[in-house]
Amino acid sequence: MKAISHLKYLKHIYHTYSIVLLRKYRMTMSKPVIYVFGDSHVTNLEHPLFLPKHVGPATAYRLGVKNSTTQASQQIEAALDGLITNKKNYLLFVFGEIDCRIHINKAVVTHKSSLAHVIGATVIAYMDYLREIKRKFPKSIIMVLNVLPAGEEKNIYNTKFYPSRELHKKIVTLFNVELEKKCKKYKFIYISVFKQLVDKNGDRLRDYVFDDIHFNKKVIPFIKDEIYLKTGLL
Repeated sequence: MKAISHLKYLKHIYHTYSIVLLRKYRMTMSKPVIYVFGDSHVTNLEHPLFLPKHVGPATAYRLGVKNSTTQASQQIEAALDGLITNKKNYLLFVFGEIDCRIHINKAVVTHKSSLAHVIGATVIAYMDYLREIKRKFPKSIIMVLNVLPAGEEKNIYNTKFYPSRELHKKIVTLFNVELEKKCKKYKFIYISVFKQLVDKNGDRLRDYVFDDIHFNKKVIPFIKDEIYLKTGLL
């Protein structure tokens, strides 16, 4: 068993190191790399095209809040600090899943508000933060990944106002509609791989599932293809 575990560890190290080398080669050849910022859904984007930065369980709604628990904005700004402001950098943001799974329904119930209002306010807060990034890096291409299809995780943390599965799926759908609309308004590139990952009932296709929330690395080709269609970037 120890030998098998050791072999798996060595394969993981080799795979990771290979990606790092291929990414450096891209940069050496002046091929762009996409800087990816997001919650835990970015951790499986292991590919030379992507340079993922996991900033913790950050929400789209509080992404721009300086004193947030995750300090996501500080982490993003630190990573962006080394980039040239007047250069075309490629930035991909992956947020909103935690909002959809936990916070939006809570806000609807506690504030006695409508689903449309809370989703709208969440997306606007997200867009406001991205617009600030765009002001600092005016030539950069900002891309936004859709919230991926709802997982099957139960309310394991006993979170109050945790949505039912059907409500969760509805929230994700409405959130993505609003997200796409606002990306179009502010000229951000909306990247959607939603339809590729679900069956006719809107449930996740098992081939792409990693766990009760996350997707596996098989989603990478879909994301790459969508980015190519929208930007021509390889």
